[in-house]
Amino acid sequence: RARPTLLEARERRVAPATDTKVLTSWNALAIAAFAEASLAFGEPRYLAIAERAAAFVLDTLRAPDGRLSAQNDREHRHLRVSGASGRLSLGRI
Repeated sequence: RARPTLLEARERRVAPATDTKVLTSWNALAIAAFAEASLAFGEPRYLAIAERAAAFVLDTLRAPDGRLSAQNDREHRHLRVSGASGRLSLGRI
């Protein structure tokens, strides 16, 4: 019985903000994990996932000047080279 009342109250509230940023470093960690899993388990699907993710990062998260960046609603924010670029390099090895 309380559910309709709660849903009605929720509809009147301002919706919470959503986190839309895409981080190169987090993607790079996933790329490295899938690449390593492909080697460890002999599973080519994992390598394909790593390759697609790496292509996404290089195609989407590279700023016009070529540096890797975080992206938030299409706005690039440059990253420190040591962090994101290093992890992406590790994932691509």
